[in-house]
Order: sequence, then C-alpha cells, then structure tokens
Amino acid sequence: MKCDCGTCRTCKNRAYARTYRERHPDRVAETRERFKEAHPEAQAEASRRYRETEAGKANRKLHKAKWRKTERGRATNAASARRRRAEDPETFRAYDREVRTREDPAKMSARWAVKAAIQKGELVPQPCEICGAENVHAHHPDYTRPLDVRWLCPVHHKAAHKVGG
Repeated sequence: MKCDCGTCRTCKNRAYARTYRERHPDRVAETRERFKEAHPEAQAEASRRYRETEAGKANRKLHKAKWRKTERGRATNAASARRRRAEDPETFRAYDREVRTREDPAKMSARWAVKAAIQKGELVPQPCEICGAENVHAHHPDYTRPLDVRWLCPVHHKAAHKVGG
C-alpha cells in the first residue's frame, strides 16, 4: 500500500518525480526510449505484465476493435475466420447451430423439420412460386407450422423477408 501523507521522504520523492515528468516530457520520453533500446527483455516483460492487468486488457480490446474496423483489419479478420473454419469445420458447425438455436429456437426447429421431411421424401422441393427457378429455399411464413412452406428462389426469398412474410 502506498503512503499518501505528503511529508515522508517517499511521498516527497514521488511528488518531485511527478513534477519533473510534467515539466520535462521530452527528456522523460528520450530516457524511456534509451532504456527500451538497452533493455528489450525488460520492456517485453513490462508489456506482458501490463497486458495481464485489467487496464491492459481493456486497452487491447479497444484498439483491437478500432483495428478491425479498418479495411486491412476486416480483410485479415475474414481471412483468419476462413482459415479457422477450414481447419476445424465441425467445431464451427456446432457453434453456429448452438447460436442459431439460442437466438430463435422455433426457426431452427422448423428448418430441421423441413430437412428431415425432404430426406424422408415427405416433402419435395418445387420450383420458385414466382419465377420458376430450380434453385429454391423453403420459406416459412409461420414457424409454428414447420412443413407449411413456400418454395422461393434466393432472390424472392430475401424479398419475402424484407416485406415481412
């Protein structure tokens, strides 16, 4: 615990050092740079200790978020995600399934019911109701009726969700 009496030798030295740093920021910066160059291992250790503190973690999180918003950050993050998904697809499938289920369990239940019905042959995909395209999605106007679907191509499926039904 630090003393804050202001009268002991330790407190006076701390006050003097603070005043010196405020009056001579350029000298302090120059001294710090020389120390960093002379003692890279000490600097690395100090950086590691700082990163482990709450302030260090918060600062790193803030700068990471800012960097991810840059063009290079977005590109790097996307490439990293693609690489991780390629290395371990099953983990990501399980994670995606869990997140989607947590966010909207009725929607996922309806999707699974349609998938199972198609595999059993109970439900057969039809051409798009609007344009007749063969590449179709099963659109659920109501998730409580999982097998009551409209067959829509990706373009019209997206449009149906924009309209809200």
